[in-house]
Amino acid sequence: MPSKKQIQKIFDLLDILNSELEHIKSEIEERGYDIAWERLNRWHEKTIRAISEFISKSEGEKLADKGPVYIMNDPLGSITETIQLWGSYLKVLREQIHEHSYIFEDNQNDKYELKVDASESLGSKKVFIIHGHDDTNLERLEKLLKDRWALDTIILRYQPGKGRTIIEKFEQEAYEAKYAFAIFTPDDIVKVSEQEYAQARPNVIFEVGWFCGKLGRKNVCILWKKGTKIHSDLEGISRIEFDNNIEEKFLDIERELKSSGLI
Repeated sequence: MPSKKQIQKIFDLLDILNSELEHIKSEIEERGYDIAWERLNRWHEKTIRAISEFISKSEGEKLADKGPVYIMNDPLGSITETIQLWGSYLKVLREQIHEHSYIFEDNQNDKYELKVDASESLGSKKVFIIHGHDDTNLERLEKLLKDRWALDTIILRYQPGKGRTIIEKFEQEAYEAKYAFAIFTPDDIVKVSEQEYAQARPNVIFEVGWFCGKLGRKNVCILWKKGTKIHSDLEGISRIEFDNNIEEKFLDIERELKSSGLI
């Protein structure tokens, strides 16, 4: 039988999956039915894989059998019923595990030492945007990620404080991301001897380093506004240079997202 620690990891997995499902539901009206269905189907496929691997193949098959609900001429009703069906499945599965009535027939030899704390193992589609003072390009990038590729974005300033310190808030919110874009803009003027140069804000540089440690350099990309100095310590991280508008580099951004497996 699994240990309490292993069961808790499974609960964490189910809670994250349920939270993602609720998030899709909350954004239906804002993002439209087509994008909602696309995200919902991706969630279904990802969840089947996760449950099959981390809990049991038979449970994954049960969810696979619970296909989308289609109500003629009622797209909202169809999506709502589908979310309710799949959400109910997660709830029942969690209750079964909690009551210790569930048999983990497919997993042996501590297979459920899960990777629940690794966002990529859960198929996360969340992208963290690191930024300085350039609010215009921040908004452009957020809109591009959401509208063109149906990705979820995390921008620290928009997250609730919940009584957390700045570093606690950053670590907890950043932990859910699978990929990070850092917007390097010439926000700070630094003078060394007789020379001056412009660089990104210290928080931007710090957060890039944090994400490189957590996600690896392949899942971090610097969007670099011309005229901004980049320190040599950041060599090896993908860079995309732009003049004034990040949107002009959407093909380069798309290439990086495809390489990471996000789209």
